[in-house]
Amino acid sequence: MGKTKDKENNKEGKEGKEGDEKKKERTKAKGKDDKEEKKKSKVEKWVKDFSEYHTDTKVYFSITLSEGHEHDFDGDDAFKKLQLVSAINTTNMTLFGADGRIRKYGSVIEILVQFVPLRLEFYGRRKAKLLKILEY
Repeated sequence: MGKTKDKENNKEGKEGKEGDEKKKERTKAKGKDDKEEKKKSKVEKWVKDFSEYHTDTKVYFSITLSEGHEHDFDGDDAFKKLQLVSAINTTNMTLFGADGRIRKYGSVIEILVQFVPLRLEFYGRRKAKLLKILEY
């Protein structure tokens, strides 16, 4: 009988730990959702309506601002308020190189020099494949 109680206590202990971990995960998820909602609500105060009129070659958004906020959006200020720009840290640029190996890059230009020719090659392959499909 003593062993049975020990097993039951052990199960309860495990379930308690698992329950605590699940509770922490829910709390983290809720906190993340709250932050996202706050960001959205800040923008929603200024934005009355939002429409998209994209084509396959152009991107076009139409934003109607709430009354009284038209003067708040002058020049670069609009980009900041709508969170369209952000600062990016370039001190640690470690990524996979064109050869598939991890490499540290010293500048953005160094990354472009390595990857632009590779992208052009793949764009050429894609174009050839699409032309072949169209001819078929």
